[in-house]
Amino acid sequence: MAIAIPFPSSFEAVPERTAIRLSGIRKRFRKFTVRGGYTTFKSSIVNRIFRSRFPEGNHIEVLRGVDLEVPAGMTLGIIGRNGSGKSTLLKIMAGIIRPDEGTAEIVGRVSPLIELGAGFHPEFSGRENVYLNGLVIGMSKAETEARFDSIVDFAGLADAIDDPVRTYSSGMYMRLAFSVAVHADPDVLLIDEILAVGDEAFIGKCYERIAAFQQAGKTLVMVSHSLESIERWCHEAVWIDEGRIAARGYPTEVTRLYHVAVGGDRTNGDGVTSLRDSLKPGQLAATIRVLEPAVRTPEPWHFVARALLEVENVGDTVWRAMPPTRRGTVMVGGRLSSEARFHGETLRALIPRDVYPKERACLEYKFKLPGPGRYVVDVDLVDEGICWFAERGSQTLRLEISV
Repeated sequence: MAIAIPFPSSFEAVPERTAIRLSGIRKRFRKFTVRGGYTTFKSSIVNRIFRSRFPEGNHIEVLRGVDLEVPAGMTLGIIGRNGSGKSTLLKIMAGIIRPDEGTAEIVGRVSPLIELGAGFHPEFSGRENVYLNGLVIGMSKAETEARFDSIVDFAGLADAIDDPVRTYSSGMYMRLAFSVAVHADPDVLLIDEILAVGDEAFIGKCYERIAAFQQAGKTLVMVSHSLESIERWCHEAVWIDEGRIAARGYPTEVTRLYHVAVGGDRTNGDGVTSLRDSLKPGQLAATIRVLEPAVRTPEPWHFVARALLEVENVGDTVWRAMPPTRRGTVMVGGRLSSEARFHGETLRALIPRDVYPKERACLEYKFKLPGPGRYVVDVDLVDEGICWFAERGSQTLRLEISV
């Protein structure tokens, strides 16, 4: 039975339409087992002629009745163990494979980044593969020509674009594939762990483009084993377990349930699992100070503000930074507004180490702004259960910035 996790009251996303609708999706694959060592050409022909009908039980049930709707403009993360059906589900969304049962409806142009080098011919040059891959994902030749220089520049492959792609490294493959996919201006972008092979600089460019897609109201579906990325970028997460949806809801809560299910040790030596401070409502469990005021950082194309903060633990509970992702139980977050308009929550800054009572930690707090203007950010702390301290009676720190 799937677990539905409610959103916090500050999450206000009323979708106008559905971008992806999956109903009763089932998929199974035949399992071929070769016994008796190597086969000869003769034995293969004899087995094919005289073998009985494929045994009914000799198959793998990958997806077992998946129902899923993704509103337009949402970024959905999919997590789960290897072999749980995540990539198969993404391929059905992309139209690469068909379900055995059920229906899949996708609205708009889809750009899939599911398999490294998929749609590329190894003997063709990078230039030829840009045109080939563009046609595969629905771009016309005129569209590809108009965007070709931008595709090559984003991938950083100007010196190798006329070389055969069989001479490319895995990272070069990924950079070219991602560049073509995002320049197709898709309505739905599907990403399956492909960014894991990129270098740090290019992954940063990819994340900037993903943020731009989100601001433009595009729909993204990400499959990743990086739970930190799922929590950072996704509005909602789905946990797939043995071909079924085990849980769906706010990313941090879904990843917590997943950790518990796979046997991840969420406790420390003293048994602390999350922040549950015993101080009474109205008393601060933390004090936040501004070491450097919020200013705009020199980043082209984006309005990003940066502030240096000091956070002191004045409660009686240890704030833990737990492996493997080093995601802390306590994060700094804010609510962004300008004049009478509320713009939403900002990205959260992780506190990267254990902070004991009476200890202080410094961290860089960066957040994006919609554009030039005067803004106010009410900064507070968040525990791992997505509970704002202010909602339990504490006070917020107000930052003002003009860009």
